[in-house]
Amino acid sequence: MIETLDHLIIAVKDLDEAEKNYTKIFGEPPVWRGEHKELGTSNSLFNFNNTYFELLAATGDGLGAALVNYYLEESGEGLIGVVFGTNNIHNASSLIQEKGFTVNEYTDENYPNRVSDIANFMNIDPFLIEIIINYKMQQV
Repeated sequence: MIETLDHLIIAVKDLDEAEKNYTKIFGEPPVWRGEHKELGTSNSLFNFNNTYFELLAATGDGLGAALVNYYLEESGEGLIGVVFGTNNIHNASSLIQEKGFTVNEYTDENYPNRVSDIANFMNIDPFLIEIIINYKMQQV
């Protein structure tokens, strides 16, 4: 079912300030910074040997910005999401649904290589839980 912890998502108010603080904690700067214009968010990634750590800030309008702003207002900066990896998204999705969770299919046109490997989301307040195909394990 779930084979890996792909990454953690941390909501932050100010991406620049959060990058500075986490760079001090981790001893390394982020390896990547990007923007999800359609979601209204920007992010910064810190790599580790077996996972990565994502800082996510609302920088526009969209579903992602609404999600980040909601969590910032409700509980402040912190963990808002966990992304797990699996080798079989359909089996993982079925097993999770059998346990009583609602799974929403989500496709992103910005990741065309994921079209056949549908990412599934479960909204469990106060977390966003995402399950994706584990590409690293498939390449082994």
